[in-house]
Amino acid sequence: MKGKNNIPQNRNYIIISNHLNWSDPFFILMSFPSSPKIIFIAENEGIYDTKVQKQFIDFMGKPIVPIERDNPKSRIKALRAMMRIIKNGNNLAVFPEGRLGHAEGEIFPFHLGVFSIAKKMNIPILPIAISGTKKLSLRNPVEIQIGELMKCEDEETDEDFGRRAALKMREILPDYPGEGPFPNTMDWFTDLFQEGLRPFNGEYNLIIKRKEKDE
Repeated sequence: MKGKNNIPQNRNYIIISNHLNWSDPFFILMSFPSSPKIIFIAENEGIYDTKVQKQFIDFMGKPIVPIERDNPKSRIKALRAMMRIIKNGNNLAVFPEGRLGHAEGEIFPFHLGVFSIAKKMNIPILPIAISGTKKLSLRNPVEIQIGELMKCEDEETDEDFGRRAALKMREILPDYPGEGPFPNTMDWFTDLFQEGLRPFNGEYNLIIKRKEKDE
């Protein structure tokens, strides 16, 4: 892991991260201090689909607030929950893509709700970029890069802030570390708590890809 010195010590912040696999929240939790508590806002789909999943999440201390993005009431409830998490002194964590990424090195366009909250509450955002979790295998390496705090500028719109954060995430996205010595032996583990990939209905030219070294 790189950039651990960028984790603030005495203030609240909102974590944003790219999202490749169900295991990403646990890698994030392992990378940060246990206090203040980190609570994730996540798509309801796939979180509580089975009794085993519910028991596992409950065992972890219920660090997830689910949201149904297609339900306006659920979205409003989630926004209120996000504000309450911050006011209670906890740190909020969001995967602004709103879905699992389809490939290493690519980032889907961001939903803007978290940036609106950050601007309204004057809370900085801490970007995290993860590589290596798309395929979980025995001893497969995972790379995590923690960026520097970002604050919404005075004249910046939510969309501008979200775009800047997405470009920053692309900038700090670690190179794919490759497969470990025992690749592709744990596909069941990769898919343990997740269904098939949800299709992306937007324009694919909006996907923010890894910054090429010759740019």
